[in-house]
Amino acid sequence: MHPCGTMLRAHLTQIAEAAAGHVDAESLEQPLREVVGQLADVLGTGETIDTTPLREAGADDLLIGRLLRASETEIIELLRAPSNGESFASSVLSLRTSIRKSLPESAFNPQAVIRYAQLMESAGSTSDPADLLRHVLQFVREVVFIHDINGNLLYVNEAGLQMIKYTREDLMDGLSVYEIVVSQYIDLVEERMAAPSAERLSPFTIEVYAKDGERIPIEIDSRAVRDGLDGQPVFVGVGRDLRLEGRLHSDIRKANTHVENLLALAPAGILLTGPDGVIREANPLAVSLSGAPSANALIGLDLFSLGDGDEDEIRSALSYVMESRKDHRFSLSMRSRFGTMVQCEAIVAPLELDDGTLDGLLVLLECGTTHGAALEERVQENSLASLGEIVARAAHELNNPLTGIYGYAQYLHEAVEKSAHKERLARIMEEADRCRRIGDNLLAFAKRGERKLAPHDINSILREAYSLCEYPLRVDHIYVTLDLDPKLPVIPCSAQDLERAFLNLIHNAHQALVTVEAGVRRLTLTTRQEARSIHIQFADTGSGVRPDLHHKIFEPFFTTRDVGQGMGLGLSVAYAIAVEHGGTIRLESQSGKGATFTMMLPLQHSATEEAR
Repeated sequence: MHPCGTMLRAHLTQIAEAAAGHVDAESLEQPLREVVGQLADVLGTGETIDTTPLREAGADDLLIGRLLRASETEIIELLRAPSNGESFASSVLSLRTSIRKSLPESAFNPQAVIRYAQLMESAGSTSDPADLLRHVLQFVREVVFIHDINGNLLYVNEAGLQMIKYTREDLMDGLSVYEIVVSQYIDLVEERMAAPSAERLSPFTIEVYAKDGERIPIEIDSRAVRDGLDGQPVFVGVGRDLRLEGRLHSDIRKANTHVENLLALAPAGILLTGPDGVIREANPLAVSLSGAPSANALIGLDLFSLGDGDEDEIRSALSYVMESRKDHRFSLSMRSRFGTMVQCEAIVAPLELDDGTLDGLLVLLECGTTHGAALEERVQENSLASLGEIVARAAHELNNPLTGIYGYAQYLHEAVEKSAHKERLARIMEEADRCRRIGDNLLAFAKRGERKLAPHDINSILREAYSLCEYPLRVDHIYVTLDLDPKLPVIPCSAQDLERAFLNLIHNAHQALVTVEAGVRRLTLTTRQEARSIHIQFADTGSGVRPDLHHKIFEPFFTTRDVGQGMGLGLSVAYAIAVEHGGTIRLESQSGKGATFTMMLPLQHSATEEAR
C-alpha cells in the first residue's frame, strides 16, 4: 500500500463527508466512502477504482465526476500537513493519475481544445486579428482561459499553463475547473456559470490547485460569450496571480513593523521633520521627554516652538545642518511648551533623497539614565493612550460591517432549505459573532470615558473582586490569604474601574498558578499605606516571569500563554486604570519563584484628574 494509503483509510469518513457536502450530495456519503477506500488501496499503482457503488446509489456520470474531484481536493489538503514539499507533490500526482483514470466518460470534446488552440495560434499577415491576438496572448503575463458551460477548460494561455503546471496534452485529456479550483471556492465559480446571460460581473478572488497540489491565490474576471466556436456559450476570463502581490505586501508590512519597533524601542528620543523644521513623526521616548500627552500633540509643531531656552543655538544648529548637509551635536536645555524641563544631548542630521534634495531632518535626543524608570513609565502611558485611540476606531469600523454580515447571514439561514447551506450560514453567523465579541473586548480596552470619582475603601473593592473569583480559585486548589490594612484611608477613585483592574490581576495570578504541579498554589493579597500612596500587592507562587520579559509584560496584546488562550489585554487594562488614577503597577519576579504585582495609588488626585 502507498505510504499515504494508511492515512486515507484513517480519514475515510472525514473525506467522504466533506466531499459530499461540497457538491450537495450528502445522501451519497456512504457509497463515496467505499470508493475512497478503494483509492487508498490503488494509490501509486496507476490502477482505476470502481465507481459502481455511486452509480447504484443513483449518481449519474456528471455527479460521479464532481464527487471524485471533490474527494481529490479534500485528500490534497489532508496530505499537505504531514508531507514535505517533494513527497507531497509526488503523492498529489499519483492521486491525480488514479482519479483521472477513474472518471466516467464525459461530454467533453477534445476537438474543441484543438479548434481554440488553432484560433489563438494561427499565423497570418500582421493585419490579421488572429495574429495580433496570438502575439498578445504570447507575451501577456496574466492567465487567459476559456471554459464551457460544464466547466471543461477549452483554452489556457502559456502563462496560465506554467502557473498551474499543466500542459496542452492535459487539456486534450480533459481538464475541468472542478479539478483545479479549491473546493471552498467552487460555489463562486458555479454561480458565475449559472448566470451566462449576465453582461458583466465583478472580479472575485479564489484559490486554484497547481498540478502538484500547490495552492495559488488568483483574481478572476470572466464573462460569458453566447456563441463559441461550436455555437454553444463559453466563458472567457482573465486571472491575475496574487502570490507576488501578497509577498510584496508582506515585505512592506514587515519593513514597516521593523521601523516602528526600532522607533518605539530606541533608547533615544527621535523626531523626524520636514525641510521646514515642522515635526512629522515622534517616537514614544521623544513624547515622554517633551511632556507631550501624545505624539499627535507634537506632530505639526515647528521645532523652534517646542519650548523656551537656547532658541538661538537651536536655530543656528538647524541652519548649519540644512546648509552644510552635515550632522551636528549640541547640548540642549529648555523647558518644553508642555511644562517639562528637557536637558540632553541633541544630534541633528539631514535626510536626503537620491537626487540630493533635502527631505527633512532627523533629531536624536540622548538623555541620562537617572530618570530611566520614570521615562519608561511615561512611554508606557503614552503608548497605551495612543493605542487606545487606534483600537477604538478600528473596533468601531469592524463592528459596522460585522453587524451587516451577521444580519444577512441570519436572514439567509432562515430562508434557505438545504441543510448544507444552513450549516455554512450558521458557521458564518458563529464566526461573525465571535469577531463582534472580540471587537467589544477591544472597545472595552480602549474606552476612556468620563469617570466618576468618589471616596472609596480599597479593602472593600479588593474583597468584592476576590469574592467573584473565590469559587474558581478554590476549585483549582489555590489557597488565598488576605492581609489587608484596616487603617487604610479612603481615596477618590472609580470603584468599578479598580474592581476590573483587581479582577484582571487576580485572573493573571490564577492562570500562573494552575500550571504549578508540585508545591503549594498560593495567592496573597496585601494592602498597605506607604507615605502618600496605597500599595495593593498580588503575590503568587507560580512559575514567575523571566527577567527579559519584564519590560513587555504590560504591553497590549503581549501574552506568555499559548495561542488562543488570551488576548494579552488583562495586565494592559489594569496598568491603564492605575495610570488613570495617577498611579502605576510594578512587577517583581524571577523565573520559577513566583511573581508580585504591586499597584500604587496616590492618596489624592490632581485637580485635573478629579475634574474628569
